[in-house]
Parts: sequence; C-alpha cells; structure tokens
Amino acid sequence: MSKQILILGGYGNLGYCIAELLIRETKEDIIIIAGKNEKSTQKTAALLNDKYVTHRFESRYADASDYKSLISAFEDIDIVINAAGTLQHTRNIVEAAIGSKIDYLDTNLSLKSKSNILKSFEKEILRSELCFITDAGAHPGLPAAMVRYAATFFDEITKADVIASIQYNWEKFINSPSTAADLVSSFKEFRPLAYRDGTWKRIKWREYKRLDSRLFANPKLCYPIFLEEMEYLPIEFPSLLETGFFYPGFNWFVDYILMPLAIISQGLFGNSLNDTLGKILFWSLRQFTDPLYNGFLRLEAEGILGEVTKRAIINIAHHDFYYMAAIPVVACLKQYLHNDKRVPGLWYQGLMVDPQLFFKDIARMGIRIELVVPSTEKTKVVKAQT
Repeated sequence: MSKQILILGGYGNLGYCIAELLIRETKEDIIIIAGKNEKSTQKTAALLNDKYVTHRFESRYADASDYKSLISAFEDIDIVINAAGTLQHTRNIVEAAIGSKIDYLDTNLSLKSKSNILKSFEKEILRSELCFITDAGAHPGLPAAMVRYAATFFDEITKADVIASIQYNWEKFINSPSTAADLVSSFKEFRPLAYRDGTWKRIKWREYKRLDSRLFANPKLCYPIFLEEMEYLPIEFPSLLETGFFYPGFNWFVDYILMPLAIISQGLFGNSLNDTLGKILFWSLRQFTDPLYNGFLRLEAEGILGEVTKRAIINIAHHDFYYMAAIPVVACLKQYLHNDKRVPGLWYQGLMVDPQLFFKDIARMGIRIELVVPSTEKTKVVKAQT
C-alpha cells in the first residue's frame, strides 16, 4: 500500500538526498517536497520528476514556525520527515504531527532539549498509536546501530566505542543565518560523557580516543559526546562495561575559542548574541576546516566468544556526508514501511532497526563498510553500490 511521505526542508541538502534515495528504494510512495519557500519546493519537485521520469514528486507549502500552516500541509500525509534542521520549531512540528495523526521522523542533532520535547508527548504518541522516530541519520543514528550490529558477532559484548570524523561542505550545510544560530545555541547542550564503570560520566584526557586512519595525515584526538541513543545500550546489553561516542570537534578556533565564548554568552545574555556568533561560526568553519568532505565512523569493540575475549572493528565511510546521513534514514524508512517495524511509540533510529538488515541495506545504497570480526579475524569489505 502506497504512503504519502512529506519531507519538511525537502529542497535542502539533506532533504534532497533523502528524496532521491526514496524514489530509488520505494515503488509506489508519493514524496512531497515541503518548505516555506514555495518556488524552491516547486522547482525541486519538478527537477526530481524530470530526472527520474516520474510523477511521484509533489510540492507543498509548509512553514515550520506556523502551526496552522503545518496542519494544512500534513493533510492526507502518512509520515513527515523533519529534515529542516530548525530545532527551535521542534515543538510546533511534533504538535502538528500528533494533531494530524501522522507519523514522524527527524534528522536533527541529539540534544536534550529536543529529547525533552518528544518525551513530553510520549504518552500521547502511544495513545494515538503513532510511530515517532528521532535521532535519524549518521550521527546520531549510526553509532547505536553499529554497537548492536557488533554484538551479533559475540556471545557477550563488553566494550564498544564509536569514533567519528565528519567533514562537511560548510558552504552548503550552513545555508541560512538561522542554521548557524541554531548550531551555536546547541553548543551549551553538548555533554562530554562516556559510559564507564556502570555510569555515564566525564572521563580523563588519557581515556580519549585517537582516530588513526588512511583518511588523515595525522591521528585525530577525539573527545566524548553523549548521544541519547547510546544511553540505552547498557540496558539492552547488560554485559556492556564501556561504550561511548567520540568526535574530534570542528577546528581549533571553534573548539577552543568560539564554543567556550558561546556557552558563556548564553549563560549571561541568553540567545541574544547567537546571530552574531553564528556569522563568526560560519566564517571560521570556512576559514579553518579541512576542505575534504567525507564521513567516517569506526567502532572498536571487545566481547566474549566461546569463553575467549575477541575484538571487532567496523569502519563505515562515504565520500559525501549528506548521502552518508540520508542513506541510514532511508534504510530505516524501508523497515518502517515494509518490514513490520512500524510499532507505535517513540523510537531512536539506532535502537529501532534490525541491525543486520539495516547494514545490508546501507551498503547496497552506497556506504562502504569494512568488518574485522571474530568469526574470520580478517577484513571483510561490504562493497558499496553507487
């Protein structure tokens, strides 16, 4: 049975990639490009219809800041994909989705403020028998799924840390002042926590991870960042003693000057300076960041197999981070649409998916996966198809 899928922010970089992948991976579903720029929605839908010789793309006006506009846009929709990247309008979108009795998926950052909004509606989501999926994409989205996938190679998994390096094309990623301001406002919510000794806590510098791969001339020091999806892994796997997500940051100027300044500013003045700081952020990202655009995640795991301690490594890479973020979203949606994964409630992408089917699908769609697993002790490359 065909579905009506609305992509809020469908003419943006990530929304466009999701739309492209959906038309390739689904046969009958209608894909609606939505946003407050009507010319962009119409142009994008027409471009995609021409490119793929189809009539399955449609356009629709939707302003995330206007509840009535969202209610109108969500008419006859089955699921909204929030790829707009506007965290400040999360409550509006969630309330409109519940009011319209439609399912929901978002690709926004893993932040406590967003999580709190969604959790405040959890009972209503269940009562309405809706399926809400949050933290979809690459990070968040992939780390918890990587740990769950690695667990299938052990009798018991004991350690699993995910290390990431993401290089954006910042010229494309930050395409409006509000996007930069939203990113600045998120700085105060980053929590440097990893799971050690049965609790999520700050760890010492010597416990930070170094990412050493053929992608980089020098090893990168990566510090822990708490992701909501990772919190539930020790519950799913009681044998898990250590886990966490580690990231090398943006660049020296953002990490050591702008980010502390933004946190202090928000403590003293609220969000009043975020627009100005956002402009400085955009400048510094273009000025000081490595111009190589790619996505790379590495999982380092240990576990017990046949009473012997074994190790596993999973490397995931794509040359374009926007597709690296979009592919997991579509792989998740395929399970939601066609594999009986539509279970009412509030879910994290990384905890909802069947990990074996999920990783098979993302490899087929273009992500390169390398496995060093206990069963072979050799590198296995899951070839990506483009």
